Amino acid sequence: PQGTVNIFINGTTDPLVVESIKNNTLILIDDTRNVGYRDYEFPYRSCVIAPLGIEGGAMQISSGKEQSFSEYDLRLLTVLTDIGTVCLANSELFRKTEELAITDGLTGLYTHSYFKERLAEYVSTANRLSVPLSLIMLDIDRFKTVNDTYGHDAGDKVILMVVESMRKNTRETDMCARYGGEEFAIILPHTKIDEARTIAQRMRAYLENCGIIFEEKILKVTASFGVSSYQKGQSTDDLIKRVDENLYRAKNGGRNRVV
Repeated sequence: PQGTVNIFINGTTDPLVVESIKNNTLILIDDTRNVGYRDYEFPYRSCVIAPLGIEGGAMQISSGKEQSFSEYDLRLLTVLTDIGTVCLANSELFRKTEELAITDGLTGLYTHSYFKERLAEYVSTANRLSVPLSLIMLDIDRFKTVNDTYGHDAGDKVILMVVESMRKNTRETDMCARYGGEEFAIILPHTKIDEARTIAQRMRAYLENCGIIFEEKILKVTASFGVSSYQKGQSTDDLIKRVDENLYRAKNGGRNRVV
């Protein structure tokens, strides 16, 4: 009844827990004043510890009083850790499965369907609270030529270069997605059109000044950008249509530009 339960995942400074994880062993301590870790100040007097069946994990029950636990408590803890290991493993599997469902395998960006779902939420918020919202769409210039000339491995490297430019020039609050094969989209919440255009220009310049070395050749990468901001009363589809039209104008206007 007087015990405190702690579950450790991915490390701790408690030397007893570290010992249990490292040696994969059960630990019963009657009084931490009698253990060999003199330079560590334990926030408890007694404890039982059992490693979890996942890397870097352990469960501990501790008490502020000495001799609070017995061998029975240690056996009980092993039952709890067996159950806990299964629960944690299932939780991690669910998280990974869910992540795979909403992210693109090559780029790690969000998928087209998840992008549409989240954009609808952002549009609803912008409409309700009258806060700015902008959208960028970009398309890799002459991507088919790269694939046809150098193959899909080169095409993948070009795509990853574009993803790098997106991650380097956007903020944590922005949401990047792979909209199609060589087309990408970025949701910029609380961002006005001028700010969005500046971000797009930074990405465009980053790509223009970078090159990809493939089979001893330097491949130049450029992209065209369409930018638009949400207007009061606009639907999600209307916003996408406007930014897509601007992207089309950028492609037809000579590519490697922001419209």
